[in-house]
This record gives sequence, C-alpha cells and structure tokens, in this order.
Amino acid sequence: MNTNEKFFGLDTKWLYEKAQRDFEKLKENQTPDNIFNFFVTAYHLKDYIKEQHKKNETNDIRKKYANLGDLLKKAGFIANRGKHYKLKYKEYKNFTNEKKVIKYGDSGNHYGDKNLYYGGLYIITDDKGKEHIVNELAEQLLNEWKNFMGKEKIL
Repeated sequence: MNTNEKFFGLDTKWLYEKAQRDFEKLKENQTPDNIFNFFVTAYHLKDYIKEQHKKNETNDIRKKYANLGDLLKKAGFIANRGKHYKLKYKEYKNFTNEKKVIKYGDSGNHYGDKNLYYGGLYIITDDKGKEHIVNELAEQLLNEWKNFMGKEKIL
C-alpha cells in the first residue's frame, strides 16, 4: 500500500469544495459537529496546497497572505481543540473556546441575533484576548482561501 497517494485520488479542488459544503452545513446548523467538520477541512487545505502546488506554508501562504495566516492560526486552534481531548500545543495556550448562552432579542446581546444558535453563541478568544464568533471566522477563512486560490491560480 502506497501511503503517499492522494486520498482516493482526490485533490485540492475537491477539499476546497468540501470546505464549501461544510460551511453551508455550518451556516444552516451551528453545532459542534459542523464546527469541527468545517475547521478540520478548511485548516488542512494548506496541506493539500503545499503538496500538490508546491507552496511553502510559511512564506507562500502565511506571510504572503497575512489575513489568511492569522485566520489559519485561529482555525488551527479550533481544529486541534476538536481533535484532541486535551490541547498541548504551546501556540494555543492562551486561546479559549466557549458557548455563551444568550437569549434572542436580549438588549445586552452585542453579537447580533443572526449569530445565535439554540440560544447559544460559539466563540473563541485568541491569544490577544479578542473574541471571535465561530461562524464569522468560518466565512472569513473560506473567503480568504478563495482569494488565495484565485491569485495563485490554483482553482
């Protein structure tokens, strides 16, 4: 068995399209399952791009496209936090995640009702102490991947 072969012959385009499908499911129903599926897929697009398109993750992706690099750090936290019961990566030691319980129409809700799911809001707090709404991060990340792939002529 050749472990270096593509996953069932699939490529970067397929994984990007899977991220799009995962995002649609996340928008429709923000659950931990859908959050996990989207961020694991979208975060690991970088691995397909590195191998299939010979891009260096640090220089060609994270530094050249700073917004994408910043979003990948946050996505990496979400993906790895979901995959590992206890997260031990130093780069994520000051990140947190939580589901805030907020009522629809609550006057103290500065997040907006559109972001609430079943009375809750999924957020992460990054290493700078800034809160991020998970579904908004997902949309930003997908848009940055689209921008990156267009400029790099990958899709």
